[in-house]
Amino acid sequence: MCLAKIFFNLAPYFIMKKLLLLLILINCCACNKAPKDFINATITDTQNKPTSIAVLANNKLTVIYFLGTDCPISQQYSLTLKNLAQTYKEVQMIAVVPGPLTDGIISYKQTYNLPFQIYADSYYQLTKAINATVTPECFLISGNTVIYSGKIDDFAVAPGITRQRVQQHFLADALDAALSQKQIEVTYTKPAGCFIEVPNE
Repeated sequence: MCLAKIFFNLAPYFIMKKLLLLLILINCCACNKAPKDFINATITDTQNKPTSIAVLANNKLTVIYFLGTDCPISQQYSLTLKNLAQTYKEVQMIAVVPGPLTDGIISYKQTYNLPFQIYADSYYQLTKAINATVTPECFLISGNTVIYSGKIDDFAVAPGITRQRVQQHFLADALDAALSQKQIEVTYTKPAGCFIEVPNE
């Protein structure tokens, strides 16, 4: 068999191999959305005092809830959040509202009687650093690492669509595993809720 014919026969193989490698690289880049330096992001409390996630978490197991004061699904989760805070008292929990501090944030905490502090991400530092996209969305952090992110449970299916009965408790399962020093089986779920609009810089 001549060299030209051998090359002709093998060419599709090498092309497909290169295409496969390219697809793998593209897929890895698309999935590699790990939060970058979120631990030093600054947020503001209801007294307009800035603080960092590092100070708030203090190396403790911490849950960060991203909530929207005008988001119906966030409002529907108020009882769930209170129950989680009651069940996992040893876990630090905070709520973050993307955007400037407003009277609406203060009244939101009072109206829904949240049992933990609520903060404003005035300059969207944390929102962008941790890749928050919707409200409600939760992030379970240990040290400076996100060990679970996404849905609190499967109540919210899509914007405007909810289940009558919750069947999967993603955050609670992650908390149970972390507190038992076991591996978290599901580390990410795609959140469903109100889209966070981050202004262009």
